[in-house]
Amino acid sequence: MITLKPGEKLLHFRIMKKLGQGGMGEVYLAEDLKLGRTIALKVLPWQIRNDQKARQRFFQEARSASKLNHPNIVTIHSIEETSDLDLIVMEHVEGETLSSIIHRDGVLEISAISNFGQQLQKHYLQLIAQGSFIAISSLPIFW
Repeated sequence: MITLKPGEKLLHFRIMKKLGQGGMGEVYLAEDLKLGRTIALKVLPWQIRNDQKARQRFFQEARSASKLNHPNIVTIHSIEETSDLDLIVMEHVEGETLSSIIHRDGVLEISAISNFGQQLQKHYLQLIAQGSFIAISSLPIFW
């Protein structure tokens, strides 16, 4: 994986901090210097970029998510490319991840687990009904 440092510039984005990483890249909090807003950047690193299937999945994830308008799904602003990286530029939403809640609170009560499960089920059923589907790794709770 590639690790971008705070203060580093990538196109017209200034990296603020790393938010997380998964199988398809890393997610950073960044400032859009053109629009003056905070965004999240999902970066497909050069190590994976040469895998055309992985690259197609990365772009398909962005295209699928960009068609959705839902309070629990981040808005995709654009897809960007540099000479060695592909980027998904998306809305940054403040909040706590499920993993941080578990780390802080330890074992969750059954009612909390049930609540999370019901929310996921409701939203995925809506996406399926719309004919849309998004990779589960795109959900911030998994970063």
